[in-house]
This record gives sequence, C-alpha cells and structure tokens, in this order.
Amino acid sequence: YAAPASLEVAHIQVKTEKEAADILDQLNKGADFARLAAESSLDAKTKATGGVLGVVTSDGNIPGLGRNPETAKTLRETGQGGYLGPVKIKDSYHVFKVLSKTTGKTPAFNEVRSRVARELESIRENEIFAKYIQELNKAQKVVIYDDLIK
Repeated sequence: YAAPASLEVAHIQVKTEKEAADILDQLNKGADFARLAAESSLDAKTKATGGVLGVVTSDGNIPGLGRNPETAKTLRETGQGGYLGPVKIKDSYHVFKVLSKTTGKTPAFNEVRSRVARELESIRENEIFAKYIQELNKAQKVVIYDDLIK
C-alpha cells in the first residue's frame, strides 16, 4: 500500500566533457535548461521537450539511457531543481536536472482500511467458491470424451 519514491529528470546530451561543463556553468549562472536542451542536446527525442527523460526507476533505469544505478543514486541525492554533470554515459556526456522528487509514503491504516477490507473479503469469497467447486467435483463424476471434442 506504500507509494514508492519517484524522481523525474531531464538531460542535455553533448559530445565532449568540455561542452557539458560549459552548459553546467551556464545553468549555474541562471540559463534556462529547456532552452539549452533545445539548442545544444544531441538527443533528438528529448530536445523538443526541454530534455525531459521521465521517471528514474528504483533499479536505476534512466529512460532512454538504460540502467545506470550509480548515476540514479547520485540523482536521488541531488535536490529538486538541482543539476548533475558532466556525467559520461557510453560515448557522450550528460548534464541532468532533477525536475521533481517525491518521497515514498506508507499510508496510515485508517487511510487504507476500506481497501484492505475489500481485498480480504474478495480473498475469502474466492476461497469459499474454490471449496464449493471441489465439493461439487467430488459429488459428481465428470467425464470428458476427448475424442468427441474436435
């Protein structure tokens, strides 16, 4: 019933570490991330959307870039609105921006009480129905003629 933590990120992909460092410097001086992504990113899929990649999974999968647990861990440690870079992934460098972060939340029992009750009722109904079907099968002899089913 717990809601997992989530992390949404954007990136700017460039060829060299120097380009990434220059972009990070511009961002730290107040430049607009979406504008820089549109102008500079090599990632054709995300440059039109301000570099938005999506939600990083709990196992470290960064959308469009693959599984990278170390970078995902560092992104989780970066504050919302913060930047990370230059980060080398495969043959290019990336500057990331943390767009949003939510912490995982385990709801109080009172918040999920009715949902738990419905699920338990459903489980119990399924158990009763399965037992009833077993009793019917024991009481009746069921014969299946495979040769007639064609």
